[in-house]
Amino acid sequence: MGFYQKYKYLIFFGVWIFIGFMYSTQNYLFYKLEGLDCAYWGTLADQGSNFLLWGFWTPLILAARSRFPLHTHHRLKNLLLLHLPLMLLISGVHILLLGSLRWLAYASAGSHTFLYFLEKYTLGWIFFQMLLYGAVLLFGYLAEYYEKYRLKEASALYLEKLLLDSELKALKEQLHPHFLFNTLNTVSMLIRRDANHAAVKMVANLSELLRQMLEKRSDQWTTLGEEVKFADKYLEIMSMRYRGKFSYEINISENLQEVAIPDLLL
Repeated sequence: MGFYQKYKYLIFFGVWIFIGFMYSTQNYLFYKLEGLDCAYWGTLADQGSNFLLWGFWTPLILAARSRFPLHTHHRLKNLLLLHLPLMLLISGVHILLLGSLRWLAYASAGSHTFLYFLEKYTLGWIFFQMLLYGAVLLFGYLAEYYEKYRLKEASALYLEKLLLDSELKALKEQLHPHFLFNTLNTVSMLIRRDANHAAVKMVANLSELLRQMLEKRSDQWTTLGEEVKFADKYLEIMSMRYRGKFSYEINISENLQEVAIPDLLL
């Protein structure tokens, strides 16, 4: 389980608390600039509670989105029959809670009735709540499309790895008989010439090459140092086969020995 899936509800609340903090601070600074008498903590409680409640609504909206996705052929039906009523319901309950909290906070003053606060918050916040519902719903679909894109990309990489595996396997299978038969013919020739030391050395190099080629790796990568050792043994065998008609020299820095490269690149 990823970090997001494990702590997503805490993340939702954290995001909404941060938005509420920024929005309340902005309003407080605006009020002070206009010369209005207000307290920062009062503004934070008044404005921040609006966004805090969305920490509860967000999981509900995302669950409804997952249950009735828009990418099906019933997308218009899902919008009209599910998300529109749910948006109106959440917005209405949200306004009712905000109005009730504000009325309870100022009930002791007795200057306004509950209906006054309810009407005030309905006119001032109802469309904003609908907009926030749409924003949460849009976030849910964007997250879904991103997850599908990530899975599709991972699947493409996996298929590419399978292709590389099959290509490398084909390369090894092509290399085995051709190289093996020629080398064994050279060994036979060396034995007939009584060059036993050279024959033993060639067989040892051939054995080491085959061992490396037949090793099963979990991926198609090796180190530059291992690849150079492989190439060195191959070139030594070829040099013996062609009786010293070519020479070679390998120069590699020690700090490059562990550099990762594709297997059989050289």
